Amino acid sequence: MTYLELAYKVLEETQRLLWVDDIWRIATEKGYTKAVKKAYTKEEDNINVLDAILYEAVGKHRLRLLEKKGLYYLVDATNLPAQIETALYGPSINSYQELVTHKKVKHFLPSTQGFSGMSFLFLLIIGFPISLCLAANFQGGFYLSASLVIGISSLLLCFAVVLLLYFQFTNCSIRIHSDRINIYRTFYPKNKIVSIPIKNLVRIEVTGLGAENQLNSTFKSLTLTYQNNFSIAGAVTEQEIVTKKIRCHGYINPSTSYDPFAILIRNFESFVTLRKFLKEIAVVYNIPYQEK
Repeated sequence: MTYLELAYKVLEETQRLLWVDDIWRIATEKGYTKAVKKAYTKEEDNINVLDAILYEAVGKHRLRLLEKKGLYYLVDATNLPAQIETALYGPSINSYQELVTHKKVKHFLPSTQGFSGMSFLFLLIIGFPISLCLAANFQGGFYLSASLVIGISSLLLCFAVVLLLYFQFTNCSIRIHSDRINIYRTFYPKNKIVSIPIKNLVRIEVTGLGAENQLNSTFKSLTLTYQNNFSIAGAVTEQEIVTKKIRCHGYINPSTSYDPFAILIRNFESFVTLRKFLKEIAVVYNIPYQEK
């Protein structure tokens, strides 16, 4: 058996993306390394040789390399997306019950796709004309001067700050843990807005989270009503009902696939999936759930 045949055998059997070290380790565990011709005594030497041979063979037949990650795999159109997902991000979590079982955290981060274009158009079409008029009025006429340039730049900076605040307060990222829901600001500073124990949830209301349309820039919102427990004088525990409404910009539903391999974009998972998780939590904990 050659080094290349050994690698193909391991990759074929495991159906995973593997680092060269893992290929050699699995082959050793299965006893395949004993059949390799011209094998070296040191494991490190064998791994280096195997890596060189595999790198040379990438692109031939079915062998491929995810170069930035150093992962080798065999091309298989039927299960390649799942292999890449698992190799990069671990087992996919598709339900709240799986999240509890695997003790993972599910991240929902709005896609900022299109935000740069929106910012440019806002500053060009609205910010610049207003800044030009105000700066010109301040200096008493439309003529090029240092005060005009400084005035326009300063006012455009103010418009940029307003735009950043707009994005900051109309977008959030959500992390669902097995016992709580944490909500953070999407843009810098990415501070935590609120942390809500799931057992304290009283009601869940969502607006527009089921819409999959990036062209529709309507706002979407998530309203969580929960009990907030706090102590007085370190002894008596009081409860208050708190309602937290989170607004989300319309650009939060990117495509769930990326051509050409239909790989799920974990970092920008659709808020439609968030809707599914919230509905499941509502069922598990018998919490009233409402959609608008």
